[in-house]
Amino acid sequence: MKWEQPQHTISLDAFYISRYPVTNAEYKKFKPDWKIPNGKENHPVVNVSWDDALAYCKWAEGDLPTEAQWEKAASWDDAKKIKRVYPWGDSFDKSKCNSSEAGIGDTTPVGKYSPQGDSFFGLGDMAGNVWEWCADWYDENFYKNSPRENPRNDTPSQYRVLRGGSFNSDRTDARCAYRDRFTPDNMFLNIGFRVLSPGLYS
Repeated sequence: MKWEQPQHTISLDAFYISRYPVTNAEYKKFKPDWKIPNGKENHPVVNVSWDDALAYCKWAEGDLPTEAQWEKAASWDDAKKIKRVYPWGDSFDKSKCNSSEAGIGDTTPVGKYSPQGDSFFGLGDMAGNVWEWCADWYDENFYKNSPRENPRNDTPSQYRVLRGGSFNSDRTDARCAYRDRFTPDNMFLNIGFRVLSPGLYS
């Protein structure tokens, strides 16, 4: 798809990233008045803006991942030195993620699809469940001229980057390379995030 082109090789410094999206129970530790929907303590937190997500990450002494970091964590097979289409491989399997094909229509507890749906690095829920905020501003053409080392788009625009698809997205959106966007001040029932850290998270 045009938003995913052109493909090119980049280099990233080592990083740690949380295995799953931040849950309602974890978010409540940061925001004590957060109201957790009944029975959803271990579901991804949703209805958080980009600024809300960043504030949590800073509180946790971390950051939001760049979309390059997110994509590496989701797709890179370090044994074969190739990128996967989906975290688990190149063929879609609705039993390995919470996308629209699963027919659930809502978030599921983080880790429900682990380990079968995990990436090479053992990260879960990187396809489906919730879209995830990334650090970058969205630019359809960013990868035409982006740096080869640690790319991150800090040029303001109307949107921030989202990655990973969600429970109401199909297999196309669940691909590791798929890029989406949303205005950073908005919140939605299928958007969450995970935390990047220099060394505190794995």
